[in-house]
Amino acid sequence: MGGDWSNSGYWSSTSGGAPCGCRPGTSPGSSSYTYIQADMNMDVNVTEFGYLEIATNKSLTTLTKSLEIKSGSTFVLYGILKVYDLTFFNGSIIDVKPGGQLIVLHNFYNNNNSNNVNIDGVVTVSGTFDNGNGGDVTGNGSITASNYTGNGTTFGYTNSTIPSGSEVSNGSLPIELVSFMASLENGKVLIKWTTNSETNNDYFSIERSINGISFEVINKIKGQGNSNSITNYIENDSNPLHGISYYRLRQTDFDGKNTVSEIVAINISKLEALPLNFEIYPNPISQNEIPSIKISDFESQKEVLVVVRNLLGQELYSKVIITDFSGNSITAIDIEDRLPSGTYLIIGTSVNQIFNKYLIVK
Repeated sequence: MGGDWSNSGYWSSTSGGAPCGCRPGTSPGSSSYTYIQADMNMDVNVTEFGYLEIATNKSLTTLTKSLEIKSGSTFVLYGILKVYDLTFFNGSIIDVKPGGQLIVLHNFYNNNNSNNVNIDGVVTVSGTFDNGNGGDVTGNGSITASNYTGNGTTFGYTNSTIPSGSEVSNGSLPIELVSFMASLENGKVLIKWTTNSETNNDYFSIERSINGISFEVINKIKGQGNSNSITNYIENDSNPLHGISYYRLRQTDFDGKNTVSEIVAINISKLEALPLNFEIYPNPISQNEIPSIKISDFESQKEVLVVVRNLLGQELYSKVIITDFSGNSITAIDIEDRLPSGTYLIIGTSVNQIFNKYLIVK
């Protein structure tokens, strides 16, 4: 193991032995045995050539440094390991015991390690879990990663087919998600996804966010339960947010476990203008009433020209309305001469859009 560790007195060269206050072995092939038997911080990047064990309820922690387990080395985890990057080289022996917690703050690489990685504890990866060609992870634990890459297998699943953000364990991957996408069509966000298979799948939740961090559920769709065939889903968000918004898909199985997809972004203001919709109220009205026009969920601070015409096409009133920062506006149509009984056409025009409604005066 290369380099000095902070607080070197916390580790021992014999299991259950007294802290030795010495320096780990540094050369490949050396008989280096390292037992972490108290909570310990790591202040250097460490390359392990021998045997490393972290005891139950003890931890080896760093927020910025990385750990490599080289070929021929053994790593046994009963307690907690928290590192920035973690690499298992081909030919190393890895054993994460029940109750062991492996936390990777960036990326986790299993470099073609074919049959020596056993995970019975919990692994969490903030970045990408790259399981190389020939890599094989087995055991009764679980792994959760933001992204999965590589042609190796994890609990029997090819890494590149595991949905982003999923928790995967032996026999428990709920769906094989082929694609998830969102697009803007006619002022609505069209959401499509495809599954190649589903296991114990209760339902999907479409989630939306304005900042990409805090999400709300906008729709729930029943899953297939169990299916080995391709299934296509199409839903829409008919009341999308202005500007940039974020969408993701959450899958929930029958026992409450859930996984989430990657996040996709939609920018409504740049891709396509929102449809101009308004309502006139009250409608019908009596001759002594003043109607109002209400514009809702349009673009922020946009001009809308409102014109009132009779059925002969004569213009009786016109006014430019400017929506507020939320894309809303309520304005009274206060015509100087009260309208006689009859039917009138209210026309709204903005950003090359025209919307018509009829107003009835009793």
